[in-house]
Amino acid sequence: MSGSESQISLKPYLEKIATACNEVSKQDLIDVILGMAKEEPTSQRVAFLQKIQSFMPETKSADKIVTDVETILDEIQALKEAIAERIEAIENGDYEYLDDWDWDDYHYDDEPDYISEEQIEALTDLFQDVENLFFNDQIEDSITIYEALFNLKKKIDNNDYALSELDVDFREERARYARCVYDTSDKNKRLDKFAAVMELDASHRYNEFKINESYPLLQDVIDAREGEMADLQSFVPTWKNLLVKMEIKGRPASLLIEVVNRLQGIEGVAKLARAWKNNQPHGYLFWLNCLKTENRLDDIVEVSKEALQVFKKGDARETVSRFLIEAGELLDNPEYVLEGIREKLFSKPCDDNLLGLQKEAIKQNKRGELETVLSFFAKQQGMNDDGKSLYLKGLLMAGRLDDAFLMVKKSKSLGWSYGLNIGLVFGAVVLAVTDSGEHVTTIEDLLAGYADKNTVYSYQINIKEDDDDITFHDEIIKGIKKNKFPKSKLVEYFNWALRIGRNRIDDIVSKQHRGAYKRAAQVLCSLAEVYVATKDVKKATKIIHEYCKEKYNRHSAFKREVNTVISGSRLLKNIVISA
Repeated sequence: MSGSESQISLKPYLEKIATACNEVSKQDLIDVILGMAKEEPTSQRVAFLQKIQSFMPETKSADKIVTDVETILDEIQALKEAIAERIEAIENGDYEYLDDWDWDDYHYDDEPDYISEEQIEALTDLFQDVENLFFNDQIEDSITIYEALFNLKKKIDNNDYALSELDVDFREERARYARCVYDTSDKNKRLDKFAAVMELDASHRYNEFKINESYPLLQDVIDAREGEMADLQSFVPTWKNLLVKMEIKGRPASLLIEVVNRLQGIEGVAKLARAWKNNQPHGYLFWLNCLKTENRLDDIVEVSKEALQVFKKGDARETVSRFLIEAGELLDNPEYVLEGIREKLFSKPCDDNLLGLQKEAIKQNKRGELETVLSFFAKQQGMNDDGKSLYLKGLLMAGRLDDAFLMVKKSKSLGWSYGLNIGLVFGAVVLAVTDSGEHVTTIEDLLAGYADKNTVYSYQINIKEDDDDITFHDEIIKGIKKNKFPKSKLVEYFNWALRIGRNRIDDIVSKQHRGAYKRAAQVLCSLAEVYVATKDVKKATKIIHEYCKEKYNRHSAFKREVNTVISGSRLLKNIVISA
């Protein structure tokens, strides 16, 4: 269950390196450094050599950086003023005052960035300056600079000005700042000062009950600097007492459960998680992460199932489902895996989760799982069009064309590309009318376009890409092929498809929605393929000529799209229209 860490705090990082160095001889260590040196590209060899030499005992003390704090403060103030001036110029439309604005490259919808690349680089350099102070043990000076920098950043954040390109690990920088404050505070004032710098009200910006990962936990502060934190054993209980008095919003909740784990272990974490329940999902998520760290797979299954009973739909419940899936995979228990994937869909109904469940059901030869999903959708109240479109995909994969048809039969001819997925059912209907015949490439292309278009998204990565990946349109084709539909139903379906298809072509071409001409051409040629597949080539020719030679003979762009579709269709290739 252990995942690979992409980042590590300073203290454990240095401890791991020191341990590795102590376990080898001097010659082995020389060989390691020489091996690293050989891997450096030619352009970086001088820099690597200079870095090694700068840490030699005889040069390290002589070369120790001494930074002028007042100069850094002046630079911060100058940057603050420059950013304010730039923002004022942009909001006043005075772009000519901006050094990085080029009128020659200007487009009507272009707007300059509120903070320039040069200013972002300057801010990055200032954080590098305070890092130098920190590593030189200039702790009081570090506090002064950190305070100024974070005040500037807070002002930028509060005004929604993006700092996405800033190459700074703010969690680690804040941890260093907090460590400096802790290490220099008087014991009687330490709690208040530490609480202030830990920013207990800094929860997630758009959901105050979510965890803001850019702010440190206590362990991050401990790991920010070598050496032990003074009086930590007596400080931790007072820290907990402070956090207990606060609301269970994201930031204080994450700090509280961390300290509870430190003082009371997994039993204390479990008790707190059960007390918070769905009011603060982080309790169960923290508990599960603790179990994952200890590789307690059976306990992960048990706690995951408990949390799934407690949590409402949403991201946290989806995350819990992933714990169950991963534990099931490691335990080689397909039932747990399937249950986890099913619960993931119920937690966050979306295209990826529905397709992922279908894929696992096929793998386990449990195609009946789809009926469980459809029963879930049928019970949902007040589904929006996106949710209904997802339901349509499930119905069609199950071959329940009539249920899907009833959901859309009164729909309009426009709006297929957004809202309720009418095009999906149109494609399934015309495919069924051809008795899922061979070579209906236009119909299958149209169906794929509407079936494989995502309508509902998850912000989590759900499906592993591999050779066994499936698609909605392939599964829908299988669902349609496995059923035999009464002739009376096929007549009803095709009459609807013909009516709504004709209306769609007219609505698009007559109103000159040029961006939709390709889609109109696909609808027209899909109807024509139905005629050819049902042995009525004359009607196929007639309907294409009706639109291309009679109604819209002068719409050359539309006719070009029709010709393009015809050229890719084995059934229609003998039908000729003038461009």
